[in-house]
Amino acid sequence: LLTANQQYSVVRKVQGGGKILIIALQILLLVTTHNFLLYLLVETIGVIVQYFIFKNIINNDIHFKVVPQSISDDEKTTLKNELKIKIKNMFFHKIGGVLVLNTDYLLVSKFLNLSYVTIYGSYMMVFQVVTVLMSSFVNAITASVGNFLINQNDDEVTSIAKQFNTVFIALATFISLNMYFLVNDFITSWIGEKFILGNGIVILMLVNVFISVIRIPCDIFKNATGFFGDVYYPLLEGVVNLFFSALLAFYIGLPGIIIGTIISNVLIT
Repeated sequence: LLTANQQYSVVRKVQGGGKILIIALQILLLVTTHNFLLYLLVETIGVIVQYFIFKNIINNDIHFKVVPQSISDDEKTTLKNELKIKIKNMFFHKIGGVLVLNTDYLLVSKFLNLSYVTIYGSYMMVFQVVTVLMSSFVNAITASVGNFLINQNDDEVTSIAKQFNTVFIALATFISLNMYFLVNDFITSWIGEKFILGNGIVILMLVNVFISVIRIPCDIFKNATGFFGDVYYPLLEGVVNLFFSALLAFYIGLPGIIIGTIISNVLIT
């Protein structure tokens, strides 16, 4: 509700402050008690506390408009059913995203070894910093885009969509090129030369980064309009990723896993 009300800055303050406190408490508990269950419990309690903070903010700061006309029982039932369908579709979208993001780690550990998981994970951690920054930007503007879509005609919406595509293609190119020239030096400085991947593998990973960034405008407009009707596409993307990554990993190892992810991204996109 806060994001839809164009108050994403409030969301980030609560989540960011909460995350800092949670991590600080987890470190303290691990150092003093060495109890992993308490470590997990802090995370759970933190989420619950954030829920009540958000609930309090919404109740005090957001003034809901009261609809003067009465709504019939049939209309209430229709609205509830539509809401259930959208929640279900969003759930499948989240599941598909988890499949795509985590399948590669499982396949690397299955077809290669745990040392490759460490190396691959180090690169992915760097690339995911970009993803997190982009996600914060996307969440901040999605509500504004939704408000724009309601108030403008189709030609203006098409025009702004093209502008978004142009900006994000340029941004994806800039990010990918800079990452190519800088990421190996960063990994070397961070954890050492023995954790460096070849240039060919880095290029394949950056192709995935490029595709992820240029897909962002589509995700912005989908989220802004509340369209999650393509419920099976994320699941299909996860299945396609698993199939091609496993098949190619058997023959060419780590490059095959990354190529499988590229194939799923391109086919489903």
